[in-house]
Amino acid sequence: MRPQSHLVRRGAVYYFRARVPSDLVEAVGKKEVKRSLQTSDFKEAKLRAKEVAVEVAGDFEAIRRQLPPKVNVEALRAPRRSITGEEFQFLLATMRAGSLRADEELRVEGLRGVPFSDPHGLGGATLQERREVLSQAIRSGDTEAIQPALDDWLMSYGFEINTESEQYRKLAYEFAKASAAALDAKLRREAGEVVDSPEFPAEAPSSLRMAVAGTEATLRPAPTLRTVMQRWIKERTPAQRTIDEYGRFLDLFDDVNGPSIPLARITKAHVVAFKDRLVDDGLQAATIQKRLAAIKTLLN
Repeated sequence: MRPQSHLVRRGAVYYFRARVPSDLVEAVGKKEVKRSLQTSDFKEAKLRAKEVAVEVAGDFEAIRRQLPPKVNVEALRAPRRSITGEEFQFLLATMRAGSLRADEELRVEGLRGVPFSDPHGLGGATLQERREVLSQAIRSGDTEAIQPALDDWLMSYGFEINTESEQYRKLAYEFAKASAAALDAKLRREAGEVVDSPEFPAEAPSSLRMAVAGTEATLRPAPTLRTVMQRWIKERTPAQRTIDEYGRFLDLFDDVNGPSIPLARITKAHVVAFKDRLVDDGLQAATIQKRLAAIKTLLN
């Protein structure tokens, strides 16, 4: 990958641009990646392009390693119909850690006051309203309101549990409790309390790694902002203008940070880089806040 051949200039700023290898186009979700080099000096741009070229090549190789070996895909598509307690507790811990870490990083970035979205279909636009949905499920044992969220979440890991089974009822109740605990932590933060984000579990159970490696859901990389956006569109049915706007915001986020970053790997640094790019583009403060709020809506 020759860095200079990938240099392009837009306005006063140089960008690094490279084609996605053909075997990774489907996984990455686009045919080309672009990153701002955040300089108008050609010599400096060449130096930065060398670094980015190495980084992008590494990203491509990492994505390629995530792809499963070429096997009988049809035989792997059938979801698992049961899940062990160890597997489920690992997934719950991962969910809680990811949710609270993303929330903390966005608060550090200064996005307070932006309404919380409801990307998981729990009902209600605020934390308090969503907490009440969960309270009702825990109080009564009627988990119907949270079943769509649970089903989507399980399927993202390759599980499809019979909704009439005793196991499913137990899973739904535990899912409600774990979701409520995460929301309680966010509500305490809203009240100004110090709530540390938990660490991600050290390692997935071996049975889960084998199960996930053989599902349709993971024939693709881990969920990204774009996959969350598709769920958000399905559940919230926003206006087409809003969908188009969010799509443009994600295009820019990818241009700045690289393509298809798994949600679990998105950090404050990615959001800051996105904000810096908006500032460099000369946007007004209100416009910048709108774009940052869109990213938070999907991350939350």
